[in-house]
Amino acid sequence: MSGPRTELRDAILTALARLDGVSLSKTWDAPEDITKHPTICVIVTDESGIEPMTLQHADVPLMVVIVGYVRSEEDCRAALDTLIEDVWRIVRTTQAINLLAWKIEVPEISCDDGTRIAKPIAQFVMRWRMHVSRQLTF
Repeated sequence: MSGPRTELRDAILTALARLDGVSLSKTWDAPEDITKHPTICVIVTDESGIEPMTLQHADVPLMVVIVGYVRSEEDCRAALDTLIEDVWRIVRTTQAINLLAWKIEVPEISCDDGTRIAKPIAQFVMRWRMHVSRQLTF
C-alpha cells in the first residue's frame, strides 16, 4: 500500500499528463539530464507541523516541488511563463488532487530566464504546500 506522498505525486503526474508534448519525471532531474523539452519533475518532499486532528487522523502538510524546464531559441521567458500557468491551472483545478489534499498554497515560485542554466534553457521551481490526512496507528 502506498502512502500519501506517493498517492499525491501520482495524482499530480496523472493530471499533468494532459499537457501535450510534455515529458514527466518522478525525480528532480538536473538540466544536463533533460533530453526532451518541456520537462516537468514532481517530487513530494518534507513534512512539517504535523498536528493530530482526531485520535485517528493527523493533518500533515507536505511540500510538493514541481520543477519545469523549457527550451526556446526565440523567447525562453514566454515559454517558461506558459508552462508555469499551465501547471498552476491544472494542479489547482484537478479533482483527484483536491480529493487528496486541502489547504493548497504556493509559498514560492522561483525561476530564471536562461541566465543560470545554459541558454536557451530556462527553469522554474514551484513549491506547493498541500495538507493531507494521515491515519494514526497506535
